[in-house]
Amino acid sequence: MTNPSPPQHSAAATLAKRQRIRHRLYGAVTLLAFALLLAHSYRADRTDAANRSITLFADFLKIQGLRPGNPITLGGVAIGKVTKVSLQKPSLNVRVQLAVDNSLEIPSDSSAVIRAQDLSGSMVLVILPGGEEQSLQEGDFFSFTREPIELPRLITTIVERAERNISQKAASPQKTPAREQ
Repeated sequence: MTNPSPPQHSAAATLAKRQRIRHRLYGAVTLLAFALLLAHSYRADRTDAANRSITLFADFLKIQGLRPGNPITLGGVAIGKVTKVSLQKPSLNVRVQLAVDNSLEIPSDSSAVIRAQDLSGSMVLVILPGGEEQSLQEGDFFSFTREPIELPRLITTIVERAERNISQKAASPQKTPAREQ
């Protein structure tokens, strides 16, 4: 009879149980360390970004799909992001809050223009620099803003003008040049 004695079987089971617990503990500590590292890098990135930007504002009558997170460009280069869009009462203007790279000196008479970024309908806020020596500071507003051109309205205008030109040409008498003999 070669049955293992109960104490030997119980010692092997206890050892296996301890190893499983140890492996789970190592896994949990590794996950916790990774989560802490990720949280720290995220917080540091947000703090650095906040320290590298200033907040500016622009008021528009309509923003045609501009949303927080959309880029802000100057000369085709991304210099910030739209951080907030809100409706102002009682004027019903749309206030756009911008986070812009603080190393730039944007002239105080610059314009903020909303444009389509591409054919997908994504919008971008474009800053057109002015000529003033004084630059915009934290919390300043753009004095000059321009709303986006609405694509359906633009297409309708083009079609109407084309139809009007065609009808004017059809209504006017055609002059034929005199032949030389």
